[in-house]
Amino acid sequence: MCRLVAALFAIFILVTPAAAQAFDFSFWPGPKTQKDPRFLRMTEMQCGDQAVARVIRVPAEAEREAIGTEPAMLISHEGKLLRKWRMPANSFPIATSGEELLFLSEGKVFAVRPDGRVRRSTSPRPHDYGQDDPACVVPTELSQRDFAYCRRFKDLFTRESVLLAYVGPCS
Repeated sequence: MCRLVAALFAIFILVTPAAAQAFDFSFWPGPKTQKDPRFLRMTEMQCGDQAVARVIRVPAEAEREAIGTEPAMLISHEGKLLRKWRMPANSFPIATSGEELLFLSEGKVFAVRPDGRVRRSTSPRPHDYGQDDPACVVPTELSQRDFAYCRRFKDLFTRESVLLAYVGPCS
């Protein structure tokens, strides 16, 4: 009987999904920030006030009135959008790996999926951080933004060359 209970418990542990881990990130505040249950505090940064929020996923663009994010886009050589992610404010993309975007936020590496699910990750080798691509066609959504960049990366999963357009940290 004890073995049966132990076996059932082991199966339960294996098939039960782990609870998503929450992370504290800085975001751009909006008119509804302080009423959002994820909001922790305001902090002053070199680019202006930012809201610190505890999240299990990076908020979608539709949530910007509460918690504003920055876009990162996988684009074709002609500038056509292939995939889009959202990042916390003042984050810096360092690689793509399949459907995930790896980014630095406050010195730590995270991976985010297009649906916003985020997890801690490890840093790729320094030569995988990509290179600026001056010939890149920046998508219209980013063309009027300060600190818009295009970088060419070798995807860590597929090993293919990819173009990433994003809004980088203001400093």
